[in-house]
Order: sequence, then C-alpha cells, then structure tokens
Amino acid sequence: MLTSIRTRILVFCLAIVLLALTLTGIATYQVTSRYNTEAISRSQAEVAEGYTMAISDWSNAKKAVVEATGRQALTEDALSRFILAADAGDMITVYAGFNDNRYITSDVDWDIPPTYQPTQRPWYQQALAAGHTIATLPYMDASSGKLVVSFASPIVRDGQTLGVISSDVAMDRVIETVNAIDPTPHSHAFMVNSDGIMIAHADKSLILKPATELDASLTPAALAQMSGTEALRDVTLRGQDMLVSAVPIEDTNWTLVMALDRKEAMAGMVSLVKTTVIALVVVGIIAALLIWALLTPIFRRMHEVRDAMRDVSEGEGDLTQRLPLSTRDDEVNQIARSFNRFVERIDHVMRDVRDSSENVRMASSEISTGSMDLSRRTETTAASLEQSAAAMEQLTSTVANSTESSRHAAQLTAQATQSAEEGGQVMTEVVGTMRDISTSSSEMANIIGVIDSIAFQTNLLALNASVEAARAGEQGRGFAVVAAEVRTLANRSTQAAQDIKKLIDDSVAKTANGQTLVQRAGERMEDIVSQIKRVNGLISEVTTAANEQSTGISQVNQAVTQLDQMTQENAALVEESAAASDSLSQEAQRLTQIIGVFRLSERAPS
Repeated sequence: MLTSIRTRILVFCLAIVLLALTLTGIATYQVTSRYNTEAISRSQAEVAEGYTMAISDWSNAKKAVVEATGRQALTEDALSRFILAADAGDMITVYAGFNDNRYITSDVDWDIPPTYQPTQRPWYQQALAAGHTIATLPYMDASSGKLVVSFASPIVRDGQTLGVISSDVAMDRVIETVNAIDPTPHSHAFMVNSDGIMIAHADKSLILKPATELDASLTPAALAQMSGTEALRDVTLRGQDMLVSAVPIEDTNWTLVMALDRKEAMAGMVSLVKTTVIALVVVGIIAALLIWALLTPIFRRMHEVRDAMRDVSEGEGDLTQRLPLSTRDDEVNQIARSFNRFVERIDHVMRDVRDSSENVRMASSEISTGSMDLSRRTETTAASLEQSAAAMEQLTSTVANSTESSRHAAQLTAQATQSAEEGGQVMTEVVGTMRDISTSSSEMANIIGVIDSIAFQTNLLALNASVEAARAGEQGRGFAVVAAEVRTLANRSTQAAQDIKKLIDDSVAKTANGQTLVQRAGERMEDIVSQIKRVNGLISEVTTAANEQSTGISQVNQAVTQLDQMTQENAALVEESAAASDSLSQEAQRLTQIIGVFRLSERAPS
C-alpha cells in the first residue's frame, strides 16, 4: 500500500508521464506501422514491376521471334529459317504443324514418327483456338530435365489459318530471374499461372504444383484478387510468417508472387518499439528523479509540520512550538500558518481551562469548608431544637396539669355551692371570700392570657426558626437566637403555670373558709349560691381556655418536632454537598494534572 503522500504523488505523476509516453508511442507505432506497411507495399510493387517487365519482355521477345518465323513457315527455306530462329532466339527447337498434318522442326536429329499428328497436339489446338500467340503450360523436358514452355502462334495467310508455329523455350532465365528476387535474406518469390500452378520457385520440388500446397489460402481466385491491389496479405508459408503480394505479368497469364519475411520486414518497427520502450524507461527514471527532487523540499516542510504535531500529540505536548513561515505563500506555508493559529488557540484555551480548573478547585474547597461549618452549625441547631422540643413537652404537661386542676376547682366550687346553701348564715363572709376568689380568678385569667401570648409568640418563633433553617449558611446563626427565645418563653410558661397552681390552691383555701362563713350566713345563701354559680362558670371558662392552650402548645410542639426533622435533613444535605464539593475539588485537581501534561506559554500580564 502507498501510505506516503509523496510516494503517491510520485507514482501518480510518473504514471501520467508514462501513460502519455505510452499513448504517444502507441500512436507513433500505429502511424509508423501504417506508413511502413504502405512503404513496404510500394517497395514490393516497385521491385515486382521491374522483374515483371523483364519477364514480360522476355516473353514478348520469344513471341516476336515465333511470330516472325511463322510468317516464313510457308517458304521453301522454312527449315533453315527455323534453325536460324532457334539459334537467334535461344530456343530449344522451333517447329510448325499444318492443317494437312505436315510437320517441320529445327531438330533435324529427331525422327518424326509416322503416326505423329501435330494437329492433335495441345499447343496446336490452344493456339488455333486462341487465334493469337500463346504460352502453354510449362512442362519438364524429359531429355534435358529443364522446365520448358512452348510459345505457339497461328500461321495465317490471306485471312486463313493454315497451321501453327511453336517453339520450345527453356525457362532457366525466368527461374533465375524469379529466384534472384530476395528483398531480405529470408524472403523469396515464385511465379504461378492463371490456374495457380507454380511455374517458378526456388524449391524445384514445388514446380508445377498448386500454390495451395504452400498455404490453403493461395487459391487462384485469391491470387487473382491479390494481383489487383498493392495490399499485403499475412500468409504462413511452411510455418514462416510472410507478407505476400501478387503482380500480374503483362501480356501473359502468369503472376509474380512475392513473399516477404514478416520479421525482417517489421525489423524497423521492432527496433522502434525497443527504442520507444528504452526511451520510456529512461524518461520515466528522469521524470521520477525530477519529481522526487521537486517534492523533497516541499515535503521537508510538511515533515516539519508532522513532527510539530507529533510533539503536541505525544510526549510533553509542547504548545509553545511554532512552525517557521517562509516568504512563499504556498500550501505548505498556509498549513504552517493554520497550524500556528491552531496551536495558539489551543494554548489559549488550555490556559483558560487551567485557570478555570484552579478557580473551581479553590471554590469547591471553600464550598466544602463552608459546608462542613454549616453542617456543624446545623447539628448544633438540631440539638437546640431537640431541647426546645423537650421543654415544650414539659410545658404541655404543665398546662395539662393546670387544666386538671381547673376541673378539680370546678368540683370544689360545686361542693362549695352545696356548703354555701347549708351555711347561708355566713354569706357575707363568703361574699368577701368569693370576692377574693374572683380576684384570684382574674389574676388567673391574666396569667392564662400571658400563657396564650407566649404560645402565640412561640408559634411565630417556630415559623422564624423554619425560615432560618431553610436558608442555612451564615444565616443559620439566627436560628440560635430563635431557639433561645423559645427557651425563655418556655420558662415563662412554666412560671405562669406555677402561679396558676398557687392561686388555685389559695382559691381552694379561701373556698374552704367561705364554706364556714356560709354556714354562719345561711340567710344569704341564695345570693352566695348565685355568686358561686357565676364563679363555677368562670372556672369552666378557665378550664376551656386551658384546654385550648394545651392544644396550641401541642401544635407548637409538633411544629418544633418537624423543624427538628427538617434541620436533620438539612444537615444530611449539607454533608452531601460537602462530599460533592470535595469530589468537584478532586476532579478540578485531576483536570489540572491533565492540562499539566501540555507545556503552555505564560499569560501576558494584563
């Protein structure tokens, strides 16, 4: 995997260069190959044209000799003229056949068989049918072992065909001409007639054999089609890749076929490909070196950025480092500038976080200390409330006793009424005594009023105490004052209860004295009874008021108890707050330690 950006850029640029060179090479190869093929075709055509003209001239020369000799075939010295034509035209023999089967030949040594009929020979019939000079299919001469072709021409006089003159010509010169065609060391040529029979080939074993023995595609039709164009055809001849072209030989039914070795013909293209590949490799290496040289200074600065970031992310986390900036405003310089701004901002944020965490730690420590102090004060307040609750319970018990005493006083009053009825004679003294009782009862009412006032103030103090307890903090000190007032009121309530008891006792004593007086003041019993009933009503009212006071004190006691519970709950909350503050202080200290990993710049003095 290409993990390095520089390597990826190098590979990418090198790939672009190589791709461009490859495409250029391919285009060049295709264009050159096309022009090379066309050049080979033109060269083949030019070479073939020269050789075909030579063969055509040779053939036309032989035909001319035959035609000229044919015009002398009806003369008396025809034989001598035949011999002269054979020698002059480099012919094996010259001979003629006539319609009457007469036969003349320049070969005087040949004994003509009596049954020999020239009019039945192929050369005679072909020329007669053609009506002009022809070249027969070459054949192997049995005596000489040479390839021989016969040129036959009709003998015409006054518009009548009287016979056919022919000559046998060895094709050694033509074969030598064809075999001399070798554009490249492994290239060759051969000649075929219109039937696709090879009449000239370097391999004598192939002469007079069809061209399809070389390759099945070399049919007469294919050769005829090839002879109409300069295009080259890829043909495999005996396992050898060849470029084949065919050129017809003028004034004959022969075709010159040239087989050019493909490898040798394309040697220039192969050399071009090799040169292109070598150039591609050399240019690729040079391009790689140039790209590497260009990328090295750029990535050297990028490596500086990478190392600086690594120093921040690893090790001591030095945020005081800054990357040097160059005068060029390129991408690397922009990255360095952005990195410096980023590190500067991170440094600023880290310093703020460090200072904030220190402030949080100090504040949490102060909160923890204050919470512990508040917890202690809350515990003290709770203890005071417990004492107040106990005092209120005692006050409630005292009021209950006072109520019971009032009931007992009512009973005694009833008894006093009965005694007053019996002792009417002392009514006057009873009246005085009752007046004293009335006075005592009035004082008792005042005392009860005081108790009622105390209960009311106690209720208000309890309300203030609940408010003070809810506020906590430094305001918890007021709760101690409230508790002190509650204790004072409780003491006053106790004293009032004692006074009530004393008055009641005095009333009882005076009532007893009134009974004695009533016994002596019988005459005024009715008035005394009436007054005692009034006293009894007053005592009932006192009893009712005492009951109400007892109920109010019970409610105050219940409120104090609830206040005590709330105070205890507040104490628990204060402890939890202290624990949370301590935990916050620890987290702030831990945050300070984490930030301490980074090396920060010093804050400029403000």
